[in-house]
Amino acid sequence: DHTRIASHVSIGPGVEGGSYCYFHPHVTVREKCIIGNRVILQPGAVIGSCGFGYTTDAKGQHLKIEQLGKVIIEDDVEVGANTTIDRARFKSTRIGRGTKIDNLVQIGHNVDVGFDNIIVSQTGIAGSVKTGKNVVFGGQAGVVGHLEIADYVMVATRGGVSKSITQPGKYAGGPVMNLSEYNRQQVHLRKINA
Repeated sequence: DHTRIASHVSIGPGVEGGSYCYFHPHVTVREKCIIGNRVILQPGAVIGSCGFGYTTDAKGQHLKIEQLGKVIIEDDVEVGANTTIDRARFKSTRIGRGTKIDNLVQIGHNVDVGFDNIIVSQTGIAGSVKTGKNVVFGGQAGVVGHLEIADYVMVATRGGVSKSITQPGKYAGGPVMNLSEYNRQQVHLRKINA
């Protein structure tokens, strides 16, 4: 009820859509995905694209591994323009309630995004990452696959997360470190260059 579907939207078989949603032009929601209530999908968003899964044979050729899962987007989520969220290999990629995702974000297969996350443009989250609640990723942040991010973590712009983060706080750099430590290092680097 009360969901608006704009022009050139593609909705695959078996999709479940909630009420009071808005699918803007050129959105693609592929088969079996589940969309909650009050979800906004901005133009060009792709929900349920195939995860990046290949195996390499003895000849060095890359063979596609079928991605048979789905994407679940919970209530009150917004997904930005030209953002892609990959379907899981077998189960579900999940975007938690209240999360806001900017334009040009890539979320890999089997990712589990917690409640009320903020994910800013050009961030890439590799497969099987799990984030807690109220996690913030600044623009162009990157997360290596199979990591866990604790509740109330903030990763600064261009932060590179290469290990799980177990404590709340602000992190920066590549690889990321506590923000105060990062700032001290930057001061020392400026003195060296002077």
